[in-house]
Amino acid sequence: MKKFLAIMFALIFALSCATTAFAADLTCRYCSESFSSEKAYNEHIAEKCPVLFPAKPAAPMVCEECGAAFKEADQYNIHITEIHVPKASWGDQVGEFFLGLDYSDFKSVLDKITEALTGIGLPGLLVKVIDLLEQGVNALIGEIK
Repeated sequence: MKKFLAIMFALIFALSCATTAFAADLTCRYCSESFSSEKAYNEHIAEKCPVLFPAKPAAPMVCEECGAAFKEADQYNIHITEIHVPKASWGDQVGEFFLGLDYSDFKSVLDKITEALTGIGLPGLLVKVIDLLEQGVNALIGEIK
């Protein structure tokens, strides 16, 4: 009987130590966040734990012009500027570029032209030059007729 009572007291002691240790450790077992009070811990477990209560994805942004949906604001803004904002033709942009140059300093003109062409790869540059030449030829043919 003494052995039985000793084992029972040992089990009770072990269980009470485990309960005390858990109560003293205010760390969320799901996300490992620690808390200084039991109240904060209980609130966290009840409604704020990011593992138990994951954030809901934001509602998609929908373009009013065409109905396209986007998850991120950056994608939406790029869409608006690329698709729905009217742009000057490439030829107009080139004309404005050359009109804005100061021709009194030949080196600065070459530097600005080189700087402008640096960002464009050769295939893209060739396509744009051919397009510009085609527009010029079409304009000349139209004037001759």
